[in-house]
Amino acid sequence: MAMSGLSRLRTELFHLLVIPRVARWTGLCETLRMAKRSLRVVKDLGRIPAVAVCTVCGNTFEAPLVALLSVQDAEANLQQQFYGHKCERKDARQTAGRILCQIDSGILRRGH
Repeated sequence: MAMSGLSRLRTELFHLLVIPRVARWTGLCETLRMAKRSLRVVKDLGRIPAVAVCTVCGNTFEAPLVALLSVQDAEANLQQQFYGHKCERKDARQTAGRILCQIDSGILRRGH
């Protein structure tokens, strides 16, 4: 059965207009699902950041005692640890709650 001119036009319009929009929408949905990771300071000594956490995977980073002498050294060390780690996504709310509980009870250990 041959396609009529109107059917062919509808098919072409569908391929030109609808499919690209669906593809863009799918890409947008994927982008929204991906979390952008960042480093959040969860404990400091005055103005000096001492402990930070990845907002995506919950990895904990501690500045060494030597770096706690200046704000710049502590920040640089925490950022270096953060950029060097590999994220394995976990439930961010659960992770944040666990970290805060560990800080409150004083049992914060690296990577736990």
